[in-house]
Amino acid sequence: MESSFEEIKIFFDKIDLINFKYVEILNAQQYDFNIFSILRNDRDEVNLHSKFLYEILNPKGCHQKGDIFLRLFLSIVDLPEFTMTESIAIKREYQGIDILIKNRDQAIIIENKIDAEDQDRQLERYYNIIEREGFNYVKIIYLSLYGDEPSGKSIGKLKEREDDLIKLLSYKEDIDAWLDECSKEATSFPILRETLFQYQILIQKLTGKYHSKGYMMEIKELLIDE
Repeated sequence: MESSFEEIKIFFDKIDLINFKYVEILNAQQYDFNIFSILRNDRDEVNLHSKFLYEILNPKGCHQKGDIFLRLFLSIVDLPEFTMTESIAIKREYQGIDILIKNRDQAIIIENKIDAEDQDRQLERYYNIIEREGFNYVKIIYLSLYGDEPSGKSIGKLKEREDDLIKLLSYKEDIDAWLDECSKEATSFPILRETLFQYQILIQKLTGKYHSKGYMMEIKELLIDE
């Protein structure tokens, strides 16, 4: 009986610690240390967000996890037609394209938007560049904070197509969910997991999602563990 009482006490002590972390510390704005915010502007599309996503998606990235993060990403965005092969390659700022994922005959264009406005016929131009290179499968992922649609001026003549050429992706839901899955694969690499976690906090703050998600996730994990 005494042992059971002690276990219950420890359980509630853990809940108190989680509550202190998210309610007391965060409300006091003492949890502001974030390496991404220190080194770059939070909303820097090119040198922060595109660069980090490129590194994590790249099978040859310094994370040393091979293509697992890329596979998780393709699962999140639901592109089963894209084939993972030994020729897979990730390029950044290729012909103006933020991120390009390709194998020998398939390509995925990622247009990353945080604050920048759409350029005139931007997506149409990127599509034409890749199609002229001989790829028989091309998809465009339009990534924004909340999954917004690209403007008509950016789509240009692509709006005449009836297929699902352009897929909308959001940081708030899709990238956040992807980072959850990536973190599970990085449990044995504390530095990598902490880096993913800090980036996830950043995008949750940018999208207004951070205030409650972390708290509920830790409570859920505690309940499962105990």
